[in-house]
Amino acid sequence: MALLPALGIWAGELPVGLVSKPLRRLTHLAAVAGLLVLLAVQVAKQLTALRGPVVVAMAPAGGALAAVVYARASWPRLWLRYLAPAPLVFALLSPSSRLVLPAPQAALARPAAAAGGQPPPLVMTPIRRVPAQLPASLVSKS
Repeated sequence: MALLPALGIWAGELPVGLVSKPLRRLTHLAAVAGLLVLLAVQVAKQLTALRGPVVVAMAPAGGALAAVVYARASWPRLWLRYLAPAPLVFALLSPSSRLVLPAPQAALARPAAAAGGQPPPLVMTPIRRVPAQLPASLVSKS
């Protein structure tokens, strides 16, 4: 999931680059500007109390300004180049890596009760009262 959007953007730029290198640069700048607009939405939601249409209206201005800085200066391109492997590093080294990486074979072969020597706890939730009239979605029509 972390690599698919980047691969999709790259796959969209690749055919354009085969046609024209200057056009590929413009396509890449448009892709970066679009990503910066999405980043501006997230930053505005986190740092301000703005929500809804106001954020949607202001995000393109922030994204366009950041895209101009990206196009004119070399340091943002270098900074983003160093950050490029960040999604992969996050997916492999964060606590969520258990969702991405396969489980060790020892954990798969061992039943849950053998892990701690005790059977897993049983949780029961009693229903104390049943409503006098059940909703129509719960009543059987048979």
